[in-house]
Amino acid sequence: ESVITAMCSSEDEKVDFVKAVDPKKKNVEHWLGEVESAMKVAVKSTLSQAIKDYAISSRKDWVRKWPGQCVLTGSKVHWTNEIEAALRNEGYHGIQKYYQKWVDQLNDMVDLVRGQLTPIQR
Repeated sequence: ESVITAMCSSEDEKVDFVKAVDPKKKNVEHWLGEVESAMKVAVKSTLSQAIKDYAISSRKDWVRKWPGQCVLTGSKVHWTNEIEAALRNEGYHGIQKYYQKWVDQLNDMVDLVRGQLTPIQR
């Protein structure tokens, strides 16, 4: 069957499409446009799921669970929200408290990278 259901990176990360693309009986310029649209929808959906999952997963598990680009973007979304909340609620002291959280998370990532990871997790 020649239905397109996902996209894969050169690092073998896979992101499933929300809706498969069937190129049969279509001109290439049409079904490629559908693939492009499916890719955008898939990234948006996966990123949204990753951002939501961040709040309920340990960071070590979360980093291994989601595609790299979602981890980078999702981390920045949460960092921005958490910094804004720390500033709004406690000003400078909030940032000081938050600094320790990020040092702890960085140390967790160092431990993770030094441990046993599959090539895709690296």
